[in-house]
Amino acid sequence: MTWVFKKGLNLTQSWQNNILGIIINQIMASLTLNIAPCKTSKKIVIELDANKFEKLAAYFGFFNSEFLASLSRAEKDYTSGKVRKIKSLKELRSQF
Repeated sequence: MTWVFKKGLNLTQSWQNNILGIIINQIMASLTLNIAPCKTSKKIVIELDANKFEKLAAYFGFFNSEFLASLSRAEKDYTSGKVRKIKSLKELRSQF
C-alpha cells in the first residue's frame, strides 16, 4: 500500500518532520515503513505493511462510529448531487 502526501499546504518542513516522527515513533513502532521523497514534485511516498494498517486506522479513528456515519452521509450527498467538483477556491468565493 502506498500513500502520497502533499508537502507544504500549511505546514512548515519542521512541522512535517515532527508529525512524521510522531507517527513513526509512537504509532507505528512495529510497522514496516518506507518513506521516500518524489524527485519531480513536492510529495513524499509512504509505504507500509497492509497487515498492520488497521492499527494506524484505529489510531486515527477510522473505525469510530461517528466517522463511519459521516462517510455514509457524504456518500448520500455525493449520489444526490449535493457535491460538485471545483478547480479553485475562487469558485466557492463567487457563490457567496
